Amino acid sequence: MGLGLARTGSVATHGSGEIFLAASTSLAAPRGERSTRTPLHGSAHDELFEAVVEASEEAVISSILDTPTVVGRGGHVVPGLTSALLQQAMAD
Repeated sequence: MGLGLARTGSVATHGSGEIFLAASTSLAAPRGERSTRTPLHGSAHDELFEAVVEASEEAVISSILDTPTVVGRGGHVVPGLTSALLQQAMAD
């Protein structure tokens, strides 16, 4: 997930909340039974990692585009972004 955030301009800092965690339950089986699944090794995980990165990036971009114009304290206005403005900002 952290790599997907990085693609959108985020940087991890101490206390920023980005956590890298990988876990697998691929070999879990009900008690008393052996798993018949074949474990993934090495580069076999690459497509799974790529999917997580792309999904994280997509979630950030979608949330940015779903944010409306906001009026804050003292009438301060922050306009929501259009897809055209976001594409321009990401291209720079």
